[in-house]
Amino acid sequence: MRRRPDLLALSLACGLAFPAFAETVPMDCGGLVRMVEAASGYGLSAPPAGDEGGWCVLDGAVLKGAAGRPDISVKRLRLSGAEADGVPVALEIDLAGLKVTPKLGTRDVAEGLQSLMRLQTADLRLSVNRNEADDRLELRSGRLALSG
Repeated sequence: MRRRPDLLALSLACGLAFPAFAETVPMDCGGLVRMVEAASGYGLSAPPAGDEGGWCVLDGAVLKGAAGRPDISVKRLRLSGAEADGVPVALEIDLAGLKVTPKLGTRDVAEGLQSLMRLQTADLRLSVNRNEADDRLELRSGRLALSG
């Protein structure tokens, strides 16, 4: 009787990895921060992170934008995500007390809107998953709550 080789063993022996067989593991806090920075183009600074039920928690986080881009401060930033073979497959972002601060001297935003942005705070929650066919992360759900 002839035995057929196991597909997973064969793929591993040949150095091939099929995403369907990749083990999904939680991302560490450093990886989550790097992913947010890469996706947003903002530099993130915050006091040391804590863990809260599988979430990476950054209280008092500040996202600094490049020239012309507003700065963003967050009272509480929570991040959670998963990866498979080092490739992100899911990300959840929960921002509480989000405040956007336009840079001084920014002329492409009306002065009235700049004043409103300085007074407005928001809570924002986003969930994204990886679309393997297109090799990108896609928004699965989102919620924005504005103050006042």
